Amino acid sequence: MLLPLWAAAFACEPSLMSRFASPAAPPAELTVQSATAKYAGNTYVGAQVTMASRSAPAAWTRVLEHPELQDDWHPMELGTERVERIEGTDFYHRTGISVLGFTIRRQVIARVHWITTTSERMQSCWSAGEPAAFAARVAAWEQGSTWQEHGYGGWIITAEPGGGSLVDYQVWVESRGIPTPLISWGINRTLPTLLGAFEVHVAELQAGAVVSPAGAPRPR
Repeated sequence: MLLPLWAAAFACEPSLMSRFASPAAPPAELTVQSATAKYAGNTYVGAQVTMASRSAPAAWTRVLEHPELQDDWHPMELGTERVERIEGTDFYHRTGISVLGFTIRRQVIARVHWITTTSERMQSCWSAGEPAAFAARVAAWEQGSTWQEHGYGGWIITAEPGGGSLVDYQVWVESRGIPTPLISWGINRTLPTLLGAFEVHVAELQAGAVVSPAGAPRPR
């Protein structure tokens, strides 16, 4: 039996997470749903990606607990993205994020919250923003960039009885004046490519084809 839906499982994130239901079983093929919602007076565009994975939750955890290594395998067709961990914290500095195929100069600080990490289930959530404690330090890294002030998302990876996992990913982005249909179109276009790349990389790690995060990253 699955744990409660996003709203209960992700107590560290807002009620946006309850807009999509947790799937009972992996879909026949990768599925993307999108929606819009109001939260704290702002308009958000969200998407949920669900798919079957050949890999176990533990293999997914090995990838997801090291976002700073994502630029080693991030799909080139989505643009160049750099992720740097702020030393001694669970915040990450991200720049060069691709939107609709265009790479823009933007900074995001995402705080990663780990809810459950077992051999049968992995749950995490993240929130983007500009935490005051790190604002001055990060601003010095990349002057002139704009900030994504608000964003939320998270993963639920659940082991399947016959092997592999059910992957459930959500992301919510504040529209900030960009037409919501355009954001929805971009999300639906790029997330399948990104999640497909995640699946390939996770499978490689599980098979031992790629050096683990503790060692040298895979050459691009």
